[in-house]
Amino acid sequence: MKILFVSNNLDHFFKDLFEGLTINHEVVFFKFSKFPNIIKLIFAAKRCDLVFVEYLAGAAWTISMLKSIIRRPIVVRCHRFELCERLKDLSKIKATKKTVEKVDEIICVSNGIQDRLISFFPEAENKNIVINNGISIREKVSHVATNHLEIGSMGFLKERKGFLGLINVVSDLIDEGFDLTLHIAGKGPLMESLKNRVKELQKSDSIFIDGYINDEDYDEWFLTKDVYVQNSSSEGHCVSTITAMGHGLTVFSSDVCGAADSLKPSFIYPVGDLECLKDKLRWFYNLSPEEKSMIQKDNYEKSLRDFNITHQAEKIANRFKIYVK
Repeated sequence: MKILFVSNNLDHFFKDLFEGLTINHEVVFFKFSKFPNIIKLIFAAKRCDLVFVEYLAGAAWTISMLKSIIRRPIVVRCHRFELCERLKDLSKIKATKKTVEKVDEIICVSNGIQDRLISFFPEAENKNIVINNGISIREKVSHVATNHLEIGSMGFLKERKGFLGLINVVSDLIDEGFDLTLHIAGKGPLMESLKNRVKELQKSDSIFIDGYINDEDYDEWFLTKDVYVQNSSSEGHCVSTITAMGHGLTVFSSDVCGAADSLKPSFIYPVGDLECLKDKLRWFYNLSPEEKSMIQKDNYEKSLRDFNITHQAEKIANRFKIYVK
């Protein structure tokens, strides 16, 4: 089976999925830009058995409009953006509706995204399936969390990621006497605001804005942490969350799409409920080393079982086989 993989980049988990699909199948990458070469796209699609598109957005709409010319099955993966910011524009709602009608199948990255997709576009109910994001499982942390906790959080530094609230939570807990360090990794428009907040709180010796973590240092950043917190107001199926689990970290997340796919209810708190997050961090801090070690082990094993990119890629490829005769 020859697959045309269409995306605007091959960064991070897109790259992992691309490489996972290439293990057993021939996969060709087509970079979809703002002004794509439609002729090249058509020729590339016709040389393949199926077209797979990341995001139920511009590329998916363009390719679905060309379906009568391409004459190939089209499978699209749906994340968070397509059902949040994109749907604030009426024209985008209409375009997404047409795309849903024309594509053969939509792969939702979490159960929450599936529910949201069907609530907006009921016509998607009989042509979608949930397959969670996958990651390359690498090294597991070798230490057990002690009474000093290294807390990490990662993502694009913008408001919906909830970094400011997390800084305030950790600062309050430090003031209560808890021995904590917080590292926030990423780049984005809130960089200076977050640094200024740390200075205002006089916590520059315990709360750090690490900036962007490159590929060479990515695993090491996770391996030096004990706890990972995802304090977002919305997600699809957060790759940073499952990456932290894949390194054996304890993870707490707000109740966004995908959280329940990854974590037990006791590690999830209502969006914006920072007091609840504080309670959960206090609870974990006071656990015995044996109890902390068991949580780390459970998370690592779940990531191996449910989020290994090799398994997830093959699940997706098996869906493709339904449409490739």
